[in-house]
Amino acid sequence: MKHSSIYRKDSIVITAIEIISELGIHGLTSKEIAKREKISEGTLFSHFKNMNDIILAVLDYYTELDESIIETIETKNLPPLEALFFYASIYTESYDNHPEISCLVRIVDMFKHNELLDKRANEIAELKVSYLKSLFEKAQNSGSINPNIDSEILMDVIIGSFIFIIDKWRKNNYSFKLKDQVLTTLQIVVDAFSHTK
Repeated sequence: MKHSSIYRKDSIVITAIEIISELGIHGLTSKEIAKREKISEGTLFSHFKNMNDIILAVLDYYTELDESIIETIETKNLPPLEALFFYASIYTESYDNHPEISCLVRIVDMFKHNELLDKRANEIAELKVSYLKSLFEKAQNSGSINPNIDSEILMDVIIGSFIFIIDKWRKNNYSFKLKDQVLTTLQIVVDAFSHTK
């Protein structure tokens, strides 16, 4: 990701994401951020109070995409299955364009050591899961998906598949189109659980 035209605070957030992607959460230090940003740690902390503040900004950055996709779906009033595919398409396209952000797909597991960050990560994950679950339930109510299947199980299958595909993609150095793989898998799952009359 290029930093030249981005305000310093945003640039720091993007650098933090790149570090997490490359070195893991334990590699994210103020020294490493400052080195990559070519600033002093003092300057870094003139933009953020502390490391927690930087990580919270990273989490906020991560949720902006969710909020934008949900707003678009609601504005366009997309039918539930179309909305689900739209959500997956935009999300994975974003990951294809900026693979380092995909390191945050496991945010719920990253911050167990910190109550504040753990709480925020769980709120983000819950927002995503509850929204996707609502799309599945609407699809069930409209007859597009078998209403006898527990929507919680559907979410486990979809999210589990999504995480597995992202892990495989990351391990393979982003060597395949994430969007294609995720949408194909989503179509197989939807077809498998489609309501048959």
